[in-house]
Amino acid sequence: MNIPEMINKWLIEFFVGICNTMLGGFVAFINMISTTDILGSSFKNLLGETSGNGTSVYTLAKALHDIGVVPIAHSILALVMLVQIIKISQKMDASATIPTLKEILTIAVFFTIFSYLINNSVTLCEAIFTEAGNLTQLMREWTGMGNGLVLGNISVSANDVADPSMVINTLILCIVAWIMSLIAYLVALVTTYARAFQLYVMMAFSPIPLALLGFDETRSSGVNFIRSFVALCLSFTILMFTLFCFPYVVAGLVSDVAGGGVIEVISNMTSGSTSIALLKLLAICLVLIFAIVKSGSFAKEIMGG
Repeated sequence: MNIPEMINKWLIEFFVGICNTMLGGFVAFINMISTTDILGSSFKNLLGETSGNGTSVYTLAKALHDIGVVPIAHSILALVMLVQIIKISQKMDASATIPTLKEILTIAVFFTIFSYLINNSVTLCEAIFTEAGNLTQLMREWTGMGNGLVLGNISVSANDVADPSMVINTLILCIVAWIMSLIAYLVALVTTYARAFQLYVMMAFSPIPLALLGFDETRSSGVNFIRSFVALCLSFTILMFTLFCFPYVVAGLVSDVAGGGVIEVISNMTSGSTSIALLKLLAICLVLIFAIVKSGSFAKEIMGG
């Protein structure tokens, strides 16, 4: 082998090494999305577990709920009861009759039900989130991805690269794929943490819309709150469904499916098919980012929002 051939071979191996490093980072970022702690956490630990002094975002939100919001909600409920009593008294004046036992019992039952909803609004919110989380757990069990691993190794073989210019083109695609996977990872983190914070805010102020259910004029506000909260919880499930689908989309385009639900991308690809496969990976990353961002909108559409 002469010196130019040796230099050519060294350049190819050098750039292929960088390509495989970028592809390794691509796989790592995609796998980190599926193993993000928030996606598998309980409602109380979405933004971290309780610290040494017993304080967490959940405890702060619950303290705001118990100390500040619940009394306001009970005041609203008392106003609702007063309005109902005024309506009954107006009916008495108009018809000169005393209220029936049914009307009195209706007010009593009405007050009991809404007082219970206000006092247990945290439990109600947590139950809704848990039920949505059960769908995620079913997907984990069905796909066999309980450990969070969704994508196996992707690499480029130096044996199938003819010249440095070809491997440089592949390197550019690999770098772009790495950047897109990093963006997808950051978008997933920002989206999930923002929605977790939104869940706690909605939980803290949930007694107020629940109390508004008592007014005929404001009942739609309470119904819309419940619908929005369910949609927010459902968005986590849709996000996980998107992540579970991702490796199978990759498998259908550029890889073979190995056993156990884990995708192993075959490394011995020809140089031409490598570029096409990487371009498809870029397209899939764009779709993944779009699906992560739009998962909340998908959930609202499902709930009729």
